[in-house]
Amino acid sequence: MRVKLQLVISHDDGHEETVTDIITLNKNNQRIEHLGLSLAESKQLLSTLQRHLLQQQLDTFLDTHSTCPDCGTPLKLKARGSRSFRTLFGTLKFHSPRLEHCDCTRRETASFRPLSTLLTEPVAPELLYMEAKWSSLVSVSDHGGEGTRRDSCCVIQLRSGFSPLNRHDTASTSTGNVGRPRMRHV
Repeated sequence: MRVKLQLVISHDDGHEETVTDIITLNKNNQRIEHLGLSLAESKQLLSTLQRHLLQQQLDTFLDTHSTCPDCGTPLKLKARGSRSFRTLFGTLKFHSPRLEHCDCTRRETASFRPLSTLLTEPVAPELLYMEAKWSSLVSVSDHGGEGTRRDSCCVIQLRSGFSPLNRHDTASTSTGNVGRPRMRHV
């Protein structure tokens, strides 16, 4: 079986803008491990979808901010730069143009980067939330024995079924305490 997923982006007025192939999967249905999406396929799907969606959103934002808000004149490109934006599904690198302000109104600066008003941080808020949530599961203490000082660098082993998107799942420690991460020294 061949499965092809496409991303169709439409304007707010309903006009279809772009159709992009996201992923094409050749799925076998003869064994249980072939049913549904594998973890690798789902990661690839979400990463590709995120990349296309973010790029389209940034392009649309730049299109709406590339003319003078006072007189409507197209703004001149002063320089090309690049930025990156970290999300739950990967890091996106994209162009961030520097535009010159129009001469119709006096401004404090001669140029600006429109994306700086949208991307006030290089990291998506959802990624920051998940990083904070996962780091709160890690116990920072000395796990060494008597007279032994070991680094507190540990590997979190989460029990099967733990999903970072489900806030009610918990992990267990190596001693079996529910609600705490299972730790192993490396």
